[in-house]
Amino acid sequence: MKKITFILVNFFIAFTYAAYGQYNTINTAVPFLGISPSTRGASMADIGVATPMDPTSAYWNPGKLMMADNYSGFTFSHAPWMPALIEGLNLTSVYAYVAPFEAGQTIQMFGAGLRYFSHGDVKYMDINGAEVGTYQPDDFAVDLTYSRQIGDAEGIGLTFRVISSSLGSSHVYADHSPVKKGMAFAIDLGYYKSITTGERESNNLAFGATLQNLGSKLKYTTDGPGTFLPTTLKLGTNYLIGNDPGAVMYSVGIELNKLLVPTPPIYDENGQIIAGKDPGVSMMKGITQSFYDAPGGFKEELNEIQLSFGAEAAFYDHYFLRGGLSYESEFKGNRSYGTIGVGYKMYLSSNQVQFDGGYLLPFDPNSPLKNSFRLSISIFVDKRNGS
Repeated sequence: MKKITFILVNFFIAFTYAAYGQYNTINTAVPFLGISPSTRGASMADIGVATPMDPTSAYWNPGKLMMADNYSGFTFSHAPWMPALIEGLNLTSVYAYVAPFEAGQTIQMFGAGLRYFSHGDVKYMDINGAEVGTYQPDDFAVDLTYSRQIGDAEGIGLTFRVISSSLGSSHVYADHSPVKKGMAFAIDLGYYKSITTGERESNNLAFGATLQNLGSKLKYTTDGPGTFLPTTLKLGTNYLIGNDPGAVMYSVGIELNKLLVPTPPIYDENGQIIAGKDPGVSMMKGITQSFYDAPGGFKEELNEIQLSFGAEAAFYDHYFLRGGLSYESEFKGNRSYGTIGVGYKMYLSSNQVQFDGGYLLPFDPNSPLKNSFRLSISIFVDKRNGS
């Protein structure tokens, strides 16, 4: 068989932009890019555009990376994904950053990240339903980030991303036709700004904006138009109460996310579009079109915005308690859930080691997201060690 439609597997990755639920969800390639590699951010309902900096800040907002208080940092995280639905789905990620030099008032940061998503064992069937082989598909993304301060507590950043997706092997096809590994390139653009507030400048109000996965379409075959990447616009704000790590600090944030990908139109029995716009457009046209192409008009466009609220309490910079709520319309995926998480930081001389855990609590008891969790370990190297 020439083609095996692996999109059916991607549909069940759920926390992504595939179709969990019904109605008019938006599908994209490599949906694992929408799964947070950050245990801390995931514990706060997947917010991070404007929250205080951590080693995975380059994922949320490359412009925020320059806010690091440490010379360098590293984090490793692992998430067995949707174990209640499919066995073998795992997201493993590594992120790191370093300040190579500091000159005058200009601060620059470099970061790197690797995300690896395993789909487990997938059995392939021919057109008659007979098993023709087993394969272990996987996806990965490699990131390089540059972040620069452009003002007082204000920064911009750029991430360059290489994406690879392997969905099959030639031995599973009856005609032994070659299978192409999907490759794509993308960038993230980020902006971050924070302002001190309060009577004694004891609080901090931050704003952030990120455009993620702006890049080429992904193809698994030599012909065909390819599939859109999950290009996403994220806008967020965060309020930090307290600026003394040796005391109790509270952080609350809110974030809006919208996929900048064409909405599927409605077709008649002859395949003609009767509502919505033609999705077979270029990447840049797709971004523009995504704001007005929903068949249901403005109301449906509003349904494509996901709203998340998260909070964190930090006790003496040692113990952390986190939680959050996220809402998405049932017509657009129904990824509505609560999150909880904890963290512990220990000091080794002037360096720190932090352990974090998070758990996802979907509102729908039958959601494939149930029993999903994350664990991570982070290491921070203080700047004073290099002085």
